[in-house]
Amino acid sequence: MGMMKKLLLLVMLAISHIAGAQEEIQSVEGQIGVRKLISNEWKWKKAKPCEVLFTIENNQIKSNDRAKSVYNTYETIKANDKVGIWKATDEKGKQCTVRIEYNNPMSKLEIEYSYTCYRYFFKM
Repeated sequence: MGMMKKLLLLVMLAISHIAGAQEEIQSVEGQIGVRKLISNEWKWKKAKPCEVLFTIENNQIKSNDRAKSVYNTYETIKANDKVGIWKATDEKGKQCTVRIEYNNPMSKLEIEYSYTCYRYFFKM
């Protein structure tokens, strides 16, 4: 990422943090992974087109998926240069890990449970 983009991102994050603004991420593809019991590796199904909108505000991520999922982290969600990882609970109180990885041209948001992971790809 160029220096100007990083600077612009930092300014935008500071403004959004002060103003309590929200960030929206629009997925273009989704993928489900299942953890193999013996090897502990993920087996990923083929990614499919999807249009799930995620709204990130403070320590909460809301989605417009069929379940209207909500993920509450234990700290305010802040983006760093490349990756953010937060422990969270979903709308049913189940423990999970939320990971956002910013890459060009395609970034990803993952919701990981013990044996299932939901991966969403979005463009920056």
